[in-house]
Amino acid sequence: MKKRPLVNTFIAGIAILILNVFTGIVTARVLGPSGKGMLRTLIIWPTIFANFSILGLQESLVYYFKKNILQRKVVYSTVFYFMLLSSILFGVVFFIIHPILLKSSGISHHAIFVIFIASYLPVYAMTQAGISLIQAKEQFIKYNVLRLLPPSGYLIFLLVFINHLTPAICMKLLLVSNYITVIIVLFITSLPKINFLSLNEIKKITYYGIKAHLANFISGLNLQEDQAIISIIGLPSMLGLYSVASSAARIGHILPIAAGIVFFPKFSGQETQIKKATLYKNTRFILLFTIISAFIFIILAKPIILFLFGGKFLLSVNIAQVLYLTSIPVTIIYMLSAAFKSEGMPEFALLAEIFLMLGIGSVGTYLFFLHGLLGLSLGVLISYTLSAGYLLFMGKKKMGISLKKLMIPIKNDFTGLWEKNI
Repeated sequence: MKKRPLVNTFIAGIAILILNVFTGIVTARVLGPSGKGMLRTLIIWPTIFANFSILGLQESLVYYFKKNILQRKVVYSTVFYFMLLSSILFGVVFFIIHPILLKSSGISHHAIFVIFIASYLPVYAMTQAGISLIQAKEQFIKYNVLRLLPPSGYLIFLLVFINHLTPAICMKLLLVSNYITVIIVLFITSLPKINFLSLNEIKKITYYGIKAHLANFISGLNLQEDQAIISIIGLPSMLGLYSVASSAARIGHILPIAAGIVFFPKFSGQETQIKKATLYKNTRFILLFTIISAFIFIILAKPIILFLFGGKFLLSVNIAQVLYLTSIPVTIIYMLSAAFKSEGMPEFALLAEIFLMLGIGSVGTYLFFLHGLLGLSLGVLISYTLSAGYLLFMGKKKMGISLKKLMIPIKNDFTGLWEKNI
């Protein structure tokens, strides 16, 4: 991807984050902790199922569309209908087990509404297929505009119906914004004619997609696993409080990623020593930046949450302070995962995500039973720290990375940083 599309895509990502923050503020203020928790339950599980159901085929589409020039239409048709079929099957599974997943939402017995929620899976699949086709064609303005449609549409609907909002209505508005998006996407890309590649090629596409998508799916799951745990074994009010704390803290997670994109040049094509020097300097800079911002947030967490979300979420403050500290190990995970991938060792980045998932599921759940929401947030922090520790250990073992050079700032860290990398 060229520099301009990369910048535009990053700006679109920041815009999506901001829109999500605003929708979170609106729903929290109107619904309160209990209503906010019920809404999060309605959103979390369809999102997890939707992300898993597409099997990474949208990434296969981008890769094979560029590679297989003579059969582009067939590639798109194959991926589109396989994503659609897979999403429908997972939608059926979601409907069957929804009484367990949605029990804290208060609507688990409303079958028609649950079917409406399950319909999000095929809608999401068709949207992702169409958007990926546009990405493969390198039409990045359309690509980023379409990415912005669901969150912006949702926010507009929330503001229009603000006096009538309930958790169920909020979910319906979110689904409608996604339905509008898929209609626009299909209008731009058109529904493909049914035409499939050979069975052998389908296997290759599916394998590539699953392989490429697995790490991304687990990474996305890790961002929601703690809230998913509360939705099953906790109360709606607990999930509401925790989701607000998580939303406030997650703003900090974008800072190291943003700094990494701006300041962190590609490793490929560099000599090993230059790669290490680049990794050392940029990690030290971003880590210092993250630590400073984390402690500033810890001091300002209470006024920020009270100002944005209201006094009903005062109990979210201490949780948010603990969760914000995870931005420090997140920085290490992000930078070292990029280094491992650049060296052709992505399996270590994947293992770190798996260890993180298992840690949140075990340590987080255990501490949740012992100490409630604060215990769960501490379990999340411990899990991220252990995952970062694993990458530091393997980085030293496999790439000879010096922990001292990686983490302790030196005098000339900031000299020419912007000019060299921008």
